[in-house]
Amino acid sequence: MRSAKRSEQRLSLLTAINDRRMAFLESKTGNPQRDAETADLRRVIHEALEELPPKSRRVFCMSYVDGMRHQEIARQLGISVRTVEAHIYSALRILRKRLEGTRSLLKLFF
Repeated sequence: MRSAKRSEQRLSLLTAINDRRMAFLESKTGNPQRDAETADLRRVIHEALEELPPKSRRVFCMSYVDGMRHQEIARQLGISVRTVEAHIYSALRILRKRLEGTRSLLKLFF
């Protein structure tokens, strides 16, 4: 009886381990390595965005994430279009420098 119970417990543990392994290997794209690289890339980009000065980050996100035009951003924030362009230029310069090591990875996705 004890032997049968131990065998049942081992089988249960092996099944749980196998389920976890399969969940890890299953991916949305069918390529777990690509999913891991995408997650790493998102993390790096998010960290780089967090390092931007707050005003530049806000203007950059309004432009690139929200898809707003420079005139709309300027009107909403009460700044000139030229200031919007300066914030975006500054943000892009900082992001390029910060993401220098990930350029080859970025090329794979974009």
